[in-house]
Amino acid sequence: MERMMGNHLTLAEIAAKFARMDGVEDDRHAPYEKALRNLVSRHFLPPTTQQGRVFLYDSAASLAIRLGQIASDFGLPRTSVDTLTRWLSASGDRKLELPEGGLMGLSHAEEAIQRAKSGEAFNVHLIMRADRSVIVQQDWVSDRAVDDQRNARMRAALKSLGHDAGPEIARFSLPASRIITEMLPVLGED
Repeated sequence: MERMMGNHLTLAEIAAKFARMDGVEDDRHAPYEKALRNLVSRHFLPPTTQQGRVFLYDSAASLAIRLGQIASDFGLPRTSVDTLTRWLSASGDRKLELPEGGLMGLSHAEEAIQRAKSGEAFNVHLIMRADRSVIVQQDWVSDRAVDDQRNARMRAALKSLGHDAGPEIARFSLPASRIITEMLPVLGED
């Protein structure tokens, strides 16, 4: 599995590309870019690299920005959008084999891009539990074998410690694989 390298874009370039995707008129581009800059500054959306004083974002970081933008535009609270963006930046199940040996975890965003490129269809869900906590779940099939007994023991242990979040009471779903396949060509990735 390859790590996402691809193009590195500035936030202004990403904003211009997303504005074209969204059909934003030229006279509305400045407020659109400002809203995207505010989103990036308020949430965990770190740049991939930096060149001088300019922050650059790869396709995985651009995906996190796009999904965060959609969730925010939908009206989800800041804390829920932050939960989503942190999850996208966190390490997923897939590992990258390094040329010098060893393994490095891919972020959920990088894993999502790999899966979308291979033709998988999946959604990413923000789920609110009865205790008002918000978690993120994806509905792609994990590369790891599911250990139902281990999961049941873990849930029982958390419940015995008083960490039972209760049942799901609300769900916001993003058609992530479709969003990715629409976004990558616009970013100059295939």
